[in-house]
Amino acid sequence: MINYVVQTNIGDAIARLIVIDGLHEVPPKDSAIDVYMRDVQGKKDDTEVYNTFISKSNIAYSKGAITMLLAAATDGAADTFMRDGVGTKDDTEQTTVVDTASLMRYQKAEIQELDQRYVPKVATASEDTNVYSNIIDITDKGILTGVSQFMTGDIGAGFDAIGHIKIILDGVTVIDDGFFTLGQFIANEVRINNNSLHFNHRFNTSLQVQHKVVENGGITALVYSKVSYTVKQP
Repeated sequence: MINYVVQTNIGDAIARLIVIDGLHEVPPKDSAIDVYMRDVQGKKDDTEVYNTFISKSNIAYSKGAITMLLAAATDGAADTFMRDGVGTKDDTEQTTVVDTASLMRYQKAEIQELDQRYVPKVATASEDTNVYSNIIDITDKGILTGVSQFMTGDIGAGFDAIGHIKIILDGVTVIDDGFFTLGQFIANEVRINNNSLHFNHRFNTSLQVQHKVVENGGITALVYSKVSYTVKQP
C-alpha cells in the first residue's frame, strides 16, 4: 500500500477560495465585462436589449426577447417590433391607409367591407310637407349606394316646388337640407325633374335619410324618394 502525502500551503488555499467565492457573486448591472461565466449570465436587473451587441448578458437578451413576444398595445402607433406591425386581437378596424395601423386593423376592415356588401335593399317614401320625415332610419352596418327623387303636383300657373334631402350616417349629418329636386308647375303643364345621387359610403352604426318638399305658391306638390343600400343581414 502506497501512501501519498499532499502538502498544501494554507494561505494559498484560502486565497484560491476567495477567488472562487468572488466568481459566484453577480456582476454589476449592465456590466460590459466579458471575463467570467457570471459576466455572460448577467444580473437580474440588467436592462433589456433588442439588438445584437458584444457586451450584453443572457439576462438582457432574454428580457428583450420576452418583450418583443408580448402582445402589442390596442391600436398602438408604435412601429418598432414585428408585433407592432401584426397588431393585437382587440385592435379596431382601420378603413383608410395610414402609417400607424397594424395588419389586424386592416384585415378587420376588409372583412367588414365584404360583410356589408352582402344584401341589397331599397327603401321608398313620399312627402308633401315642408317638415323632414324619414325615408329610412335603421341601426345596422352597411353601404349607402344611392338616393333618387322625383316630384308630382297639381297643375297650376307660375309655381314651383323644391325637394330636399338630409343624409345622416353614424349620427353625423353629411348632407344637410340639400337642394335636390326642382319641380316647375306652369299653366296646363307639369315639369318633373328626376334626380339621383350615387354613393359608396359605409355606415358602421346607423343610416338615416330624410326628405321634405318646399312649395312656392298655392300648389300641392308630392315628392317621392328612394334610398338604396346594402347590409349584412338578409
